[in-house]
Amino acid sequence: MFKYHIKNTPRINALYEHDGLLTVIEEYISGDTLQEVIDLCGSVSEADAVSYAIKLCDILIELHSQTPMLIHRDIKPSNIILTEDDRIILIDLNAARQCISEKNRDTRLIGTEGYAAPEQFGFGNSSCQTDIYAVGNLIKALIGLYKNPSMKVSPKLISIIGKCLEMNPKDRYQSASMLKAALAKL
Repeated sequence: MFKYHIKNTPRINALYEHDGLLTVIEEYISGDTLQEVIDLCGSVSEADAVSYAIKLCDILIELHSQTPMLIHRDIKPSNIILTEDDRIILIDLNAARQCISEKNRDTRLIGTEGYAAPEQFGFGNSSCQTDIYAVGNLIKALIGLYKNPSMKVSPKLISIIGKCLEMNPKDRYQSASMLKAALAKL
């Protein structure tokens, strides 16, 4: 799938195909998923959420720079591991696909409700903005905005989340590096 290993994703140790089924054996990553962190703590601080999102953007920058571009399409707290040394590891690349710009919409609907972008449900073609949308939802989940929509959040972070979650992909950040730059200003 990758010409070289993408940093902060599991290494693929082996691939086996038998009777039309593909088995992928990946490196074991020790740590807690961000979903486990949310379940245990309820939420994380804005500073931690922004830090995790910036680290995730670094992974997406590399993923999206592949030729052809690769889109993860299932970014959510349970697919991100926080390691003991505070690294973020993006796992579960099963839904990833190459970005094919000539297509009008995705041929296979995939993603997790609550995180997936509208285009993943037949309203367009997946692009890097599809992953950006999911990052916006991830930040909301991390800081507890889903459980407590009236909580106080910095207006700048609310603005960034809002831009990530625009319905039209053209109105979102156009790249993970643009989103990273906006987050880094916080």
